[in-house]
Amino acid sequence: MTNGPRKAPGPTGARGTHGGSAPPPAFARPRIAPPLTAVQPQTKVLVVGVYLADKPNNIDSIVSALAAATKYDVHQSWAALGAGPSPRVRSVTRMTVLSSMPKFALINDLLARHRLDDYEYLILCDDDVELPERFLDRFLTLQEQLDFRLAQPARSSASHIDHPIVEQQLGVLARQTWFVESGPMVCAHRSVFDLLLPFPLESPMGWGYEGVWSLELARRGLKMGIVDAFPIEHRMRRPVTYYRWQEADEGRQRLLQARSHRPLDQCFRVLAIVTGDAPR
Repeated sequence: MTNGPRKAPGPTGARGTHGGSAPPPAFARPRIAPPLTAVQPQTKVLVVGVYLADKPNNIDSIVSALAAATKYDVHQSWAALGAGPSPRVRSVTRMTVLSSMPKFALINDLLARHRLDDYEYLILCDDDVELPERFLDRFLTLQEQLDFRLAQPARSSASHIDHPIVEQQLGVLARQTWFVESGPMVCAHRSVFDLLLPFPLESPMGWGYEGVWSLELARRGLKMGIVDAFPIEHRMRRPVTYYRWQEADEGRQRLLQARSHRPLDQCFRVLAIVTGDAPR
């Protein structure tokens, strides 16, 4: 991995000297200002998610950590489920739903409120993760460098882990895979929005999406993968804590009957391992 571009030395103005008693010129030679460099607009990123407002969650910390990004123009759009928003996240809470509603039905409703053509990346995030310092700037920089059109951060070894492939591999920057999990965090480049959106509500909790995504991206020759350099922790809440396994599995079966997909066991494949220096 190459180092970032170094700034070239600035122009050094020549200093005139006047020997003997000769007087200085009557008028100083005017300096010509260098042309102004246009300020490049920051890449726009939309973060969308659902938080359980009436349950223990980490939403305040997540919203704050994502808003701290300096390299990207981050817009957050959250739905509060079960109760109203806390004061700290009210400004980024676009919906409040008091009755039970599946995750991806809510996310589709949130996305309908935005002009997605304005965004380069879409991030889906759950409310029970812990993010490392400067997470978004570093994660997205690496995703861009690797040209992963769909990516997820690895989970730390201390996390609840459903599929072993998502556990962080030490000493590795990232892995190109045929598997990216639908949660707790996934990031999509705009080039795959039409493949993913709207999220299919045959499986409103997102089970089975991975096999569909894997096949669709492969058909287009696009890369996907897991970023190991900047793992997240997912340990606050065990999966399937506040919804029913049977209902989610039935949704998965409906989805896979309706959509072409890669079988899950074939998705668990690492195509390439990336090593080197992580973005700072």
